[in-house]
Amino acid sequence: MIRLGLQLVLASGREALTRLLVITAAVAVGVALLLCVLAEFHAFQADSNRPCWECTNTAALPDASPSRGLAANYSVDFYQGQSIERLDVAAL
Repeated sequence: MIRLGLQLVLASGREALTRLLVITAAVAVGVALLLCVLAEFHAFQADSNRPCWECTNTAALPDASPSRGLAANYSVDFYQGQSIERLDVAAL
């Protein structure tokens, strides 16, 4: 079917060939744009699921002055099918 379509386009002259090339380029640009949007959506989802240091809710150290505190970040990673739970702690 594709061979028949190409034979008809090539037999129809320059105008049909130009039309085919323009349509092919437009479809390629559309597919590239769609893939970029889907990649950006996936990147946004992956980034928004990641915890951040500013998003933690921890209590201040009991014997610390008011200017000092504690920041904690809990995350779960997966390596070779096993989950690794990690708690990062930093004194402010």
